[in-house]
Amino acid sequence: MARKKPFKSAYENFPVSKFKGISLRFEDDVYECAWLILRLDDAKGKGTNATHRHTVFGLAREFASLAGIPEAHVLTEFERRKLPLQASVEFDDKAALAITPRSGSGHEPAAALSRHSPSGMVASSSVGSLAFR
Repeated sequence: MARKKPFKSAYENFPVSKFKGISLRFEDDVYECAWLILRLDDAKGKGTNATHRHTVFGLAREFASLAGIPEAHVLTEFERRKLPLQASVEFDDKAALAITPRSGSGHEPAAALSRHSPSGMVASSSVGSLAFR
């Protein structure tokens, strides 16, 4: 009897940390932009049942617009790195849900946030929001 192939969703998740090391204007700029966009997506959906997520392709468009560089340049870099353009960008702990049970409750460790926040913002671990120092 032939085995059925496991179902693979067309809408895979892409962990935000996979953008680390991609630097077009400054070190890890694509990662920082992706992380900010995820936080903004969460803020937009707060109080609703909807969750909005950008695809890798959508992130490339947003980043190109914010950085003032041609979209084709960003897409060429993403394609060179073989990034899945149709995958949804997600926080690492939620992207891993498809593979392993959830192990943590936060989106980003406070230590990592302070390392990546030149604006002087820190994470509040109790509510997961940002506050000024």
